Amino acid sequence: MVTYVRGRARSIDEILAEARQRLRRLGPAEAQEAMGRGALLVDIRTQAQRAEQGRVPGSLHVERNVLEWRFDPQSAARLPRATGYDVQVIVMCVEGYTSSLAAVALQDLGLARATDLDGGFRAWEKAGLPVVYGDQAELAQAFWLYTSLSCTGGFAGPSAGPPGHREPRKDGAGGRAGRGAPAPTRYRSASARTCSVTRFW
Repeated sequence: MVTYVRGRARSIDEILAEARQRLRRLGPAEAQEAMGRGALLVDIRTQAQRAEQGRVPGSLHVERNVLEWRFDPQSAARLPRATGYDVQVIVMCVEGYTSSLAAVALQDLGLARATDLDGGFRAWEKAGLPVVYGDQAELAQAFWLYTSLSCTGGFAGPSAGPPGHREPRKDGAGGRAGRGAPAPTRYRSASARTCSVTRFW
């Protein structure tokens, strides 16, 4: 028999409901618009989940077990894009449950604008917003890989590298890589848009 002495035991459903009272959760379209204004969509799914399910172009992959250390402005392990307490972070998991708890954890660190994606990756995909599918053996290495992704009629944005990373060099017209740049790999998005991915190391 399990006993709990200090205070009243609460179920995970109660904890989740309490957490969500602190959030103004965003739907997929709202999240995409916020990204266009500089918000960070932070994907806390595991690497295996991203490989199986797909990834959102422009999202930042930070697994749940290191999330607080990557976004605490006072942490030595923070990401270069964790520039302060006013950064808008939108946390995304598979279906929008773990992300709510993670967003509240960021609020507890002082990131008052932190929230999560209502419905998670599944909702984003169902809404027909851009998703990269296919062989994720290289794409899943989010901390070591840079992507320049353009989708016909859709969203574009780079992923982030490891702490202390440097931005990839870009030469020539249109900001494309110079001589020797790899050819784009073609993918289909959830809304049948064609996406091209160019990799930079």
